[in-house]
Amino acid sequence: MTNNQITYAGFSVLLLFFALVAWLPRGRWKTRERLSTNPNEKDQIRDMVSSAKEREIEQIAATIKQTSANAAPPDNSAKVFSDKLSRAIDYAIKRHDWYEDQRSRVFQIIVAICSIMLTVIGFTIKAANGQTAATFLPIILNTVSSLIIAIYYYNIELDADRPYRLVSDIRFWFFRYNLPQAGTFVERQDRESAKAERVLLERKEFFSRLTSDFSATKSLREDTEQLFILQLLQRSKSESLQKLRWLMSYTIIVLVIQLFMYLSYELPSTK
Repeated sequence: MTNNQITYAGFSVLLLFFALVAWLPRGRWKTRERLSTNPNEKDQIRDMVSSAKEREIEQIAATIKQTSANAAPPDNSAKVFSDKLSRAIDYAIKRHDWYEDQRSRVFQIIVAICSIMLTVIGFTIKAANGQTAATFLPIILNTVSSLIIAIYYYNIELDADRPYRLVSDIRFWFFRYNLPQAGTFVERQDRESAKAERVLLERKEFFSRLTSDFSATKSLREDTEQLFILQLLQRSKSESLQKLRWLMSYTIIVLVIQLFMYLSYELPSTK
């Protein structure tokens, strides 16, 4: 390629970068957006969720009542259950964070290995005046492929549009259930008073939603659902960690085999 062609290609890639930045995700849940275009399915899911909540509240209330009645002396089963749920949620959060920390560590190792390999290969090809580029093509493709797959596995777990969001409502625990719209919708208002009105409207809806779940039984039900979601996320993080660990192992094994093959390779003379 000529210098002008390289310059034009560079500017084209720069324009592509700006276009991608302009179309960054706005933080909306795709499952909720799809439901908004299908009112019949939305109503069906809402009815299923309502029935499930009523059944869960009745089950919790009946369990607490039965446990308290059979205890000698009578105890406060609701408080016992609440305390245990709090400890379980705290542990589940820490376990979730541990899986995420391990995912980050493995991902960083893969990125470091691939970066080092590409740097070494680049210097090797440069030292041979580009004559070994085709020879090193397999190891280059292996390294780049491992890097791309690692980025995909790492990010897909962060950006996953999880199906439990269709039926969950942990309004005390996560902002999206109370504040579903992107924060920029307030900034788009023309007048300052209009911005204030939008914020106050959100606050009114926020207070309305939270106060509707103030009863002890409803709070316990929501805490139990939060524990369920945390364990779902633990399972997902664990599976993602396993994929990244195996990818790291395969990458290292294949690269080591390829390096041993290239140890006997004699670089062409640069004279």
